[in-house]
Amino acid sequence: MPVSAGHDSNARFRTAQALWQDGQVEPARQLLEEILASQPGHAEAATLLAKLLQSQGQLDRASAVMAASCWHL
Repeated sequence: MPVSAGHDSNARFRTAQALWQDGQVEPARQLLEEILASQPGHAEAATLLAKLLQSQGQLDRASAVMAASCWHL
């Protein structure tokens, strides 16, 4: 993976974290899903997305995110 791709996804993850902490759930969810679409093995993004989904009562989706993340380890 090019260094810039990893750096970009890490910067985008930090943005998603900030959005989540600021209570901007939908933009955080969208950004996390975009990160995982381009980098399925991004464990931190998967974990935060699962936490976000769990907080919204979407346990099946949260479980699916974590299961998919395990496939990319």
